Amino acid sequence: MKISLGPIEKFPENQVVIVANGLDSIAAVKIDGQIFAYEDSCTHDGEEMGHCKVCGFEVECPRHGARFDVRTGQATRMPAISP
Repeated sequence: MKISLGPIEKFPENQVVIVANGLDSIAAVKIDGQIFAYEDSCTHDGEEMGHCKVCGFEVECPRHGARFDVRTGQATRMPAISP
């Protein structure tokens, strides 16, 4: 799926930005000059991921600490086990 997120300059490095896309929200983060976008919801319990911590190429859910690799979408730390 292609979504226009706007100019890359509006994204600060290593900080999550929420972009509204109709009824949905997309979380996006710029890491090493690349933009990665993902659904604004943790697969573990639905927590919003817009306020997550960025750890290298991973984002950490603020509620229970589940981590996801932004390059692949894969869960890298429990309690989440699915992308």
